Amino acid sequence: MQTQIGQYGNSLTLRIPKPFAKDLGLAKGSEVDLRLEDGRLVIEVLNKEKPIVGASPGKLLKFVGCLPKENFKELDKIISDGCERIDEAGW
Repeated sequence: MQTQIGQYGNSLTLRIPKPFAKDLGLAKGSEVDLRLEDGRLVIEVLNKEKPIVGASPGKLLKFVGCLPKENFKELDKIISDGCERIDEAGW
């Protein structure tokens, strides 16, 4: 798949197509490592621990705000244990 380099301020940007981002578990704020290998740019996803994909932080906060207070301890445990990957079909 071909794409174009864009510009954001003084930096160049690379747009990652949605199917690639979804397959890699990337979301806004994901951390990646950039390096050059034999004249190629290699992008390695660093935070593969179990990202939540498919929901904005605002939607998640709105959802959490609707939960009864007795669910907060359970939610804290789920968050501390790590979240499973959620795709659009899983919502």
